[in-house]
Amino acid sequence: MSDQNTQDFVQCALFGESFNLRCAKEQKENLQRAIASLQTKASSMMRDNPNLTPTQAAILIALDSESTLQGYLNDKTPFENEALKLITKMKTSLQRANND
Repeated sequence: MSDQNTQDFVQCALFGESFNLRCAKEQKENLQRAIASLQTKASSMMRDNPNLTPTQAAILIALDSESTLQGYLNDKTPFENEALKLITKMKTSLQRANND
């Protein structure tokens, strides 16, 4: 199978730099959304902090994104919280049954 059938390109422009990013065709929409999100964050960061250099803004945006991702990875989902409650309840019931 040819690489052309499975790969696509997305143009990206950040801080005055333009470049093409190669991705799998099925990931193109996700990459476009990610780029749009970064462009929004970059515009906001530069507008709110005009004295920052593009490099400083890029570092701050990367740190913010990493912090957000770490939060997602470290926090339990509502499903996990409910499952843990149910498991705890079941353990308590089993312990009571064993003690009777």
